[in-house]
Amino acid sequence: QKPGVRTREAAAQRLTPAQLAGFFAGLQGSTRIVVRIGAATGMREGEIFGLRWADVDTEAHLIHVCQQYMHGEFVEFPKTDAGARDIGIDPKLAAELSEWKLAQKPEHRKPGALVVGTRSGGPISASNFLSRDFYPALKAAKLPHVVFHSLRHTAATILASSAVGPGTVHRILGHASFATTMKLYGGLTEEAVQSAAVVLAGAFEKKPDKSRTKSGQMLPV
Repeated sequence: QKPGVRTREAAAQRLTPAQLAGFFAGLQGSTRIVVRIGAATGMREGEIFGLRWADVDTEAHLIHVCQQYMHGEFVEFPKTDAGARDIGIDPKLAAELSEWKLAQKPEHRKPGALVVGTRSGGPISASNFLSRDFYPALKAAKLPHVVFHSLRHTAATILASSAVGPGTVHRILGHASFATTMKLYGGLTEEAVQSAAVVLAGAFEKKPDKSRTKSGQMLPV
């Protein structure tokens, strides 16, 4: 089963885009790939550790989320499940994934191979990744001790505060309920609240009469 939805208070725990940019600069190898995917897509950690090369289309700039690895087993998402979804990736991440793939052993580049795995190609334990890689990297970057899920919260907050439609945000995050997406991220930031105020105010402003010339004379119909 997918992890339970965090509360709105937990969703507020996130890194800023500026903090993430600095964090990326100090990361290497598999740790960088995992963090980059998490921050750029909002994918859950189990979904990242269950990601196969067959699920990554670097040419079309898409990731197909089909399964996750949690509690020592792979679980596929039914096609009707909200967790099964396509997520767009930016060109830089697509290029980075292509380079990462080329750097792997031939047997680890096959369609069924994991994008990020152990040296033998097996799945990575989330707890091991957090204790050995993620938390030490946060400490080295002098960033707050946040959970990995904070990357998802950061991505969701950026999306919810942008011009991206709420329905699209909901599909990207893969929440079972649209109400969950809105409860956690709808208007979470001060910027989003202020932007909404500007939009509403603009709707009531008197629009200039385009049917008149600059001299105030009516144009012929």
